[in-house]
Amino acid sequence: MGNASPFPSHSTSTVFFSEMEGTAAGWSSIVLDGMKNLRSRGALADVSLVANDGTAVEAHSLVLCSSSEHFKEVSSHLPTEK
Repeated sequence: MGNASPFPSHSTSTVFFSEMEGTAAGWSSIVLDGMKNLRSRGALADVSLVANDGTAVEAHSLVLCSSSEHFKEVSSHLPTEK
């Protein structure tokens, strides 16, 4: 997917992190913005969810498993790459 960073340019990032330093809400915002950027580019998606009609959605297993016991259980039975 190229070398594009999910974060703003270095100088912008430095200011942004500095402004948000020490706040949980600030850190959450940084993480969510980075994740939205990755998702919009299709970067680092490691699973495909397929509906009964064949519609597929690319997803990130880390996000699925961290927010759902069901996906955590399902993923524990999938083969992993070594």
